[in-house]
Amino acid sequence: MIFLISRIIFSQGKYSSSDDRFELNISANYSNPEYEAYGTNVTFESYHEFVYIDGKRIVTSDNFGTNWGFGFQVYGSLRLFKQNFVKPVLNIGMTQLEGKYTNTTSIDHGVRLWSLSVGLGLEINPIGIHRFYPTILALYRFNEMGGESFYRAGVDYLIASPRFGYQTGLNLNYKFKPRFGMSLGVFYSFDNVWNRSTKEGTIYDPLGHIVNFRDEASPTNGLTHNRRIAYYSVQFGFNFYFK
Repeated sequence: MIFLISRIIFSQGKYSSSDDRFELNISANYSNPEYEAYGTNVTFESYHEFVYIDGKRIVTSDNFGTNWGFGFQVYGSLRLFKQNFVKPVLNIGMTQLEGKYTNTTSIDHGVRLWSLSVGLGLEINPIGIHRFYPTILALYRFNEMGGESFYRAGVDYLIASPRFGYQTGLNLNYKFKPRFGMSLGVFYSFDNVWNRSTKEGTIYDPLGHIVNFRDEASPTNGLTHNRRIAYYSVQFGFNFYFK
């Protein structure tokens, strides 16, 4: 029985074409923030209409107050060699991390972070293209990052800034038809490993609602430590195969 199941799963079969030149994966994900991206103590002060994270405004808060997220990712991998074991992969995606809370007026307040990403890396396929096959991905990514605190509409706006990071993950793929399949994966993304900024300067805004994206601590910028933006994601997607 075990031998039969193994043959069914890993056999080449009529849907396991080894001559696929290009593979496209389109996925949606649910994310769990880590490090300083995560926080739960987000409050709203109605008199000045300020959103506070652990008692501080977002420009100097110890974390960003998000506790879940979602996103969409597109991965394209190209076979350059006869075997499909290692392929270059290009990624374009969007992730939003969010913390949303309801106050006594039943109106939501909270924080959002956005990351628009372009990545380049490698996809490793240890067994080649079968009906069922795993893939391991590792990418270096450019991230344009911004965000806001909100109450009804936006309150404080984080000015979009470039950051560099990486993403790694594992996909389990199943090829239903010669040109179509599905995937389920677990990924880890760290979006601001490099190019973090102290942003010592200020923006002219009488109410202080336009905020520099500070994520690197300095003795004078109000941050007590670096603010790392990382998250785990569970991704479900569709695969398309092209000759």
